[in-house]
Amino acid sequence: MYKINRVNDGELKCRKYGELTFGRKQIRCCAVVASRCYIFALNVFVRALCRLRVCFSRRCFFMSQIRRKNGSRPLLKATTCAMMVALSIVFCRVLGFPTTGMWRVEIGFLPILIVAILYGPVWSAVSYGLADFIGALLYTGVNPFILLCKIVFGLLMGLAFHGREKIGFVRNILFFIFIGFAVDIVMMTPIFVFMFGYTWDAALIWRLAAFSVNTPVRIVLAVLTDKFLLPSIYKFTRKV
Repeated sequence: MYKINRVNDGELKCRKYGELTFGRKQIRCCAVVASRCYIFALNVFVRALCRLRVCFSRRCFFMSQIRRKNGSRPLLKATTCAMMVALSIVFCRVLGFPTTGMWRVEIGFLPILIVAILYGPVWSAVSYGLADFIGALLYTGVNPFILLCKIVFGLLMGLAFHGREKIGFVRNILFFIFIGFAVDIVMMTPIFVFMFGYTWDAALIWRLAAFSVNTPVRIVLAVLTDKFLLPSIYKFTRKV
């Protein structure tokens, strides 16, 4: 993970493993503070990816043969989505905490949001499904109903944000509150009750806790993405 350090001893220093140093005191970074490191890392990955897109589109003969009339490039789309799937797995399964249980603070949705904006609901649904499937296969075991929830969330992100150069503050808040509530609580709570043996009260409390923590994180990161990351993405993709 990237390190962000400053010269003065009294200023904040964000180090790996989410430690926040302020002078001699050390506390754990909250998800919002750590997200600044994640946004920086994602920005670097997207810029590198866009550079590769330019290289492939200009120099590879076989790429020009698979272009459609409307300018889409299926292989480049697949490459971009593969990168975002990998980032989503890292952001959710590696950087998310806790790693097991009924809730997790994670930002695995963020790379899928980029896919949703660029390529639409089908690609974002497939990408989020693949990210959850591969991550669950490696860490916890695949649950088809949780997988379905991720696919639905990716699909709805694509429907809400596809093709927009600006996400919009109101749209951002409304989407992550209402759609997040529908997926995280309405769809996920029965899964923990009927498949994992939790009581309705326990499942609802934990899912509400997850929703209460993750929703502000999603909104803040979507705002930061809208302001700082999307201009860079569109700047490089238009050169392809």
